[in-house]
Amino acid sequence: MSDAPFRRNFDAAQDPRTAANALMLQPGVHVVSSGAAILGTTTNDSAAVGYVGEYVESIVSSSASVTSGTAANVTSISLTRGDWDVAGNVSFTIVGNVTQTVASVSTTSATVVASPNPGRASPAYASAAAPIINSPDVNVAPRRVSLGSSGSAFLVALATFTTSGTVKGAIWARRVR
Repeated sequence: MSDAPFRRNFDAAQDPRTAANALMLQPGVHVVSSGAAILGTTTNDSAAVGYVGEYVESIVSSSASVTSGTAANVTSISLTRGDWDVAGNVSFTIVGNVTQTVASVSTTSATVVASPNPGRASPAYASAAAPIINSPDVNVAPRRVSLGSSGSAFLVALATFTTSGTVKGAIWARRVR
């Protein structure tokens, strides 16, 4: 098959097969019309810091006491500038009657994201006066966090109860660009 039509439509400076444009031929590198090349990883390892696919997490496995009706940080992660998908899970252990449990991924310390925004989960209870039989886990679906400079993402818990409560949990993030 001849490449004559290809050569007719592009001069040497535009031909991706020339040495001057060899960068476009490297595996894993994609050239776009504007912006920068996006690098990631194509194996089961972790992407390097600053690359698409970079992964950050914080897991707190020991319970910490919380005050009824007061938002509290369970844990946090530091993120560099870029776009991240951030999600989490809070495990509540509550003694007594409970009226709400809320888990949230926030960029502001000890602040629950307003409903109905992404980054917030709050299961409904059949009866506000009923005690919790098991310790509920509340999963927070991924939320986009877009940072122009380095910052933090917080896993925040809020519960309203009559006797006592503790929380533990995990927050994780993957760089999407």
